Amino acid sequence: MVNIFNIFKRKPKDPEVLWAELQETIAPYKKTAWVVETTDAESSYLFSKFSGKAALPVNEAWPTCPDSDEPMHLLVQLNSKQLPDESASPFGQGILQVFYCDERGLQASQDNPFENSVLVRLLDPATQDLTTVSSLPHAKQYVEKQITGWSAVDDFPSAEQLKALGCELDAEQAQLLSDKGYPIAQDKLLGWPTLSKSVNANLPESTELAKNVILEITALNNSQREFVNNVTLHIAKNGSSDSGFSAF
Repeated sequence: MVNIFNIFKRKPKDPEVLWAELQETIAPYKKTAWVVETTDAESSYLFSKFSGKAALPVNEAWPTCPDSDEPMHLLVQLNSKQLPDESASPFGQGILQVFYCDERGLQASQDNPFENSVLVRLLDPATQDLTTVSSLPHAKQYVEKQITGWSAVDDFPSAEQLKALGCELDAEQAQLLSDKGYPIAQDKLLGWPTLSKSVNANLPESTELAKNVILEITALNNSQREFVNNVTLHIAKNGSSDSGFSAF
């Protein structure tokens, strides 16, 4: 005997069909992210890289941690001339540098894991004479990873970000978007930021800064570090009226 209730029971959609429908819904929010490609190799102090020797203005000392006065480590350096043309150099022209204080980072609070441990600055080779050090000033060394290229990938915001943009997904759609790995959690230029509910999203300024994120650095991977709670470091422009940068 046929159970009449089974006739009207909603059959689950095929995941591929559901994904195709979801992509149509979120298509207006798609962005291109540029995932970094690296190789273990030493390179010029002017090149894009993780770790290694950084470009320094002539007669300027290597940056130090504000708390301990110990030398900071170069976390990443990006030369605008070595970025994808399509990215339109989101930080302008020059060499973007991110220095990190390992000691301060290990002592950082869980609510703000990058407070006073990150230095972000932009050098201009066209107007500044640049050099570097003969040897790195740290007791602990990290493998230099030269950035050799960028892979363009489609990136989508999280369900929470979409809701803030006025596009609310149901539970099934939100889970599928997460299962597909969006936003992409890799070292990347542009795209959508992967904000942590437990840490990044609690920062008062993170919602506004998230709109201006230009670079995302994940724990371990190319950074070769465990950030507090394994959160992701985001570098954002402060806004059109401010030429500075923020790290969160």
